[in-house]
Amino acid sequence: MTSAPAAKADPISQDGGAVSDAAAPLAAGSMRLQKSNGVWVTITPQMQRNAGVVIDTIRATNWSGVSSRDKDRLIVISLMTMAQESTFFTNSRTQMPDSNNDVGPFQQRSLVGWYADGRTQAENIRILNDIPYATRTFIEGHRVAISAPGAAGRVGYIIPGVFQKKNWRTDEMWKVAADVQVPAAKYRYYYEYWRPVVEEMVTLMEGRTPTTVGTVNVYTTAGDHTVNGRKWQTRCEPYSKTIDRCTAKIWSTQVSRVDGQFVQTNAWNFNNLTYLPSTRADWVGNPLATHGEFSSQGRDWKTSCADTWTGPDACRAFIRTTVIESYLDSSGNRRFRDTEKWVFNNVVHFSD
Repeated sequence: MTSAPAAKADPISQDGGAVSDAAAPLAAGSMRLQKSNGVWVTITPQMQRNAGVVIDTIRATNWSGVSSRDKDRLIVISLMTMAQESTFFTNSRTQMPDSNNDVGPFQQRSLVGWYADGRTQAENIRILNDIPYATRTFIEGHRVAISAPGAAGRVGYIIPGVFQKKNWRTDEMWKVAADVQVPAAKYRYYYEYWRPVVEEMVTLMEGRTPTTVGTVNVYTTAGDHTVNGRKWQTRCEPYSKTIDRCTAKIWSTQVSRVDGQFVQTNAWNFNNLTYLPSTRADWVGNPLATHGEFSSQGRDWKTSCADTWTGPDACRAFIRTTVIESYLDSSGNRRFRDTEKWVFNNVVHFSD
């Protein structure tokens, strides 16, 4: 049970996740995925192996009244939480207690009388660093078995897990995670940033589309949508006689500078453009469909085609721009600063 900020990734980004350049070369076996706040993360083979242990643990455990569809949801909630708390348990600092004595993939308290039944904290650290045990405890909660000073409660008290949350099947998944982990209020929503990464990982690792994903494609289905609690506006129109283009906006928080102060506001914000499938001949000479860098109207652009993110039949383009990013200073306070970076703008899909 965390009472301090849950973000423990290194380095710390706007939302506590390890940042990677979306266009940087990938190591063998890694995948690069985008969080819902636009931050790109590299998912290493070790992260995938640890996520696989969580998936296998949930699939193999028989809980009364829990369906296969319920397990799909539990997998996503669990992986969102492990990603935020310990970067899929690859952050070495999470293997030893922090200032709150939290440890392991889900940052559970290691003191005697909490999430494990060891007689010493050292024994509990070993237990809580075991991914299957920590996963089941995150989901099932834990009944206190040892009386000790500073314990979570009397012997028999159940420290709440997912199953103790009445609406775990229907509440937004980030809310379920936050209700179990109890981070500081400003960090509660951070679990949601990991959801698209986790869902894509599950898709790739299990060879299926998770049932938590809606049938609407928010990037190419025109209309107003609510998918997994996020609101989207998608508008499609002709880009040329043979190419259609869709613009996706998302209701989100954006930071801007007003009278010299950084101000956070909720509004419809541009997410990306998607050019619907057309022939490569339609794109001859267009830099958005040609690998390399170019300039347009005084702005620097670069296009990447047939990479590990797009696959063989697409190109994505980035624009060089100045954005306001959030970071934690040495005292743990949230700050903002201007930074220049490549920002994903659009993707072009080919039909041949």
